[in-house]
Amino acid sequence: MVMEHWLVRLVGRLEQRSRRFWLVVGLALIPILGILDYLMGYELGLSLFYLLPISLVAWFVGRNLGLTAALAGAITWLIADIASGHPYLLPGVPYWNAAIRLGIFTIVALLLSVLKGALERERRLSRTDYLTGAVNGRYFLELLQREIDRSRRYQHPFTVAYMDLDDFKLVNDRWGHATGDQLICVVVRSIQDQLRQQDVIGRIGGDEFMLLLPETDQDAAQVVITRIHHHVLADMQQHAWPVTCSIGVVTYRAAPDTADQVIQAADGVMYAVKQSDKNGVRYTTCD
Repeated sequence: MVMEHWLVRLVGRLEQRSRRFWLVVGLALIPILGILDYLMGYELGLSLFYLLPISLVAWFVGRNLGLTAALAGAITWLIADIASGHPYLLPGVPYWNAAIRLGIFTIVALLLSVLKGALERERRLSRTDYLTGAVNGRYFLELLQREIDRSRRYQHPFTVAYMDLDDFKLVNDRWGHATGDQLICVVVRSIQDQLRQQDVIGRIGGDEFMLLLPETDQDAAQVVITRIHHHVLADMQQHAWPVTCSIGVVTYRAAPDTADQVIQAADGVMYAVKQSDKNGVRYTTCD
């Protein structure tokens, strides 16, 4: 478990580098290996080491450029092999060997790119709500904790909103769960249309959602949340669904210790709205 955790952290740090960085590193290593291959002569082959830059490009940059690196590696090996004066009985042998190496390099590049794509799909599925595509509760907590840490480091505010749909059960009882699912999807799309790219919406429960608005003070949050409230109600009326929403909004000028504290505070403000007249928004600020 310790080794697995260490590897995950290492890969995560490596993935923070840009695709251009890994492309430059990979393509720079290939001619370096070719020069070493030539200097060492044909008695000590380095063809196995060409897999390192090819693997880096295929994993961190993508399949097409990984295949390009595979081709560059095979050609570089061929040039180094011919230049080193390796004696062959037949003149076509080095070209045959280069073709074999190109096949191996290509298979490795393809396998790594397919594996990377599968891992990314699994990662997305583990982080998103299956119905709406919003982030799930677990990943929302992770993103929220990151924002708390960032807020503490750079001393900027952030806002969270806890949103609960009023009378959602009536829709399920009257029209069925398929309509209820449709309603949830409509709500999420309506909210997403009003958010910035850096904002996050998470589905916390069946009809409960949380919004994370980084670097947003209360004045800016009121503009966004008012717009969201208006559009959600308009969509409900358009479909003739008897559903409204109660929203509790908390702005943090000073970051708290944990994400759980933030969620509990926002949930408490939202619950106060539910206990009064429902279908409203309440704001509070924490220093």
